[in-house]
Parts: sequence; structure tokens; C-alpha cells
Amino acid sequence: MAISISRIKKIEELASKIIYDFELDKLPINIKKLANKLGVDVLEYDLGEEMSGVLVLDNDRGTIGYNPKHVEQRQRFTIAHELGHYILHRQNNRDVFVDKDFIIVY
Repeated sequence: MAISISRIKKIEELASKIIYDFELDKLPINIKKLANKLGVDVLEYDLGEEMSGVLVLDNDRGTIGYNPKHVEQRQRFTIAHELGHYILHRQNNRDVFVDKDFIIVY
């Protein structure tokens, strides 16, 4: 499924707003702290070897589970990726997003 240029621009605008609103001017960004500030719980969860992360939405609340067996960089990417799903899809009352082998299954 291709993503439109207008959708990409909207996502970039949302990301820029978050960077500005939370004064994220120093790297690396503490992605867990940012998620918590946005109202998302972040938990280590044994997801097996192949699964990287999961986002569970429940009435505008989000919980991200990430695989603690993966290297730190992958954990950070997974949390950021799932946080992106939260920001883009939190209006869905109940939904689950699973990140398995870089493929997102809805």
C-alpha cells in the first residue's frame, strides 16, 4: 500500500510539532520518556524472537510492548515506530498493531 505525498507531509508536520512542543533539541531523544509524556505506557514484554513490538489502543490510551531481547537500537526504533502508530491512530477506540519482522499487521 503506497502512502500519498499529502499523508507524508501531514506525518512530517506532526513530528515537527512534537519536536517543537517537547523541546527535543538534544540527541538521543529519550523515547520512553516522550511516550510517557504523550500518555503511552511502555513495557518490556517477552514477544519471542521474531516479534519486535506491539501497540494496544484502548479508548485513547496506549500501551507499547517491546522486545527486551533485541539490541537497544532496535528497541528504541520499535518504541518510536509504535508511538507513531499511536499518534496517527489513537482515535480508534480499540486496536492492536504488531511489528513482526518489519511488517506491520493490522
